[in-house]
Amino acid sequence: RNTALRRQALEMLDALAKRGVEAMLLKGCCALLGKLHRGTGVRMLRDIDLMVKSQDLPRALDALHALGYQVDLRFPAGHHAHAELRRPHDPAALDLHVELVDPKHVLGAAEVWARSESHEHEGVAWRTPCPTDFVFHNVLHAQVHFLGNFYRGVLDLHQLYDLAIAIRRFGSAIDWPFIEARLRAHRLHRPLQTYLLAAGYFFDTPWPLAARPDLASRVFLAQCLIGLLAPQVP
Repeated sequence: RNTALRRQALEMLDALAKRGVEAMLLKGCCALLGKLHRGTGVRMLRDIDLMVKSQDLPRALDALHALGYQVDLRFPAGHHAHAELRRPHDPAALDLHVELVDPKHVLGAAEVWARSESHEHEGVAWRTPCPTDFVFHNVLHAQVHFLGNFYRGVLDLHQLYDLAIAIRRFGSAIDWPFIEARLRAHRLHRPLQTYLLAAGYFFDTPWPLAARPDLASRVFLAQCLIGLLAPQVP
């Protein structure tokens, strides 16, 4: 499946580039093509997350429609993604983004584009977030943006695994003071601390922040672990 998704993503990137549209891969697909994981089958991907600049959206849609993709779900105005597109017989849908997350005041597309990195394979070019923004996006998506997992006491282990691998792979290239300061400014330091504690618990990830985690974050993680390891059955 992941090999098929990789081919599918490269086909999209090539078609977009031929229309003059710069594209950025996000999340799991970014990890797959960016060689974050050592093997193609380390973890299964569910869909393809791809971001274009808002001014390029009409040309991007034209290129994707020419490949046979059709809009399956159109998101409302202000949503971080424009639409979910599908093509018959393909293994995965495409989430076409113009922003990374709905709270774009925390991490906006413009600044991520400015810090992004270029990649190329067999003549196909694309961009990915820099290591700091890859990790920052992972934290926001896993803890706050997607279903509000932190507020529900839920740990998303496949995203947590990507975080643990990224910390080991990127090391000092991750600007933790920037991530911590930005999240603290938006009162999101506790989701960050809890998430990093969970990475240490499950994957033995070293603590990357200068300050040690506070007691409230430790207690909250303990509550999450109780729910994860001993779920209540209705």
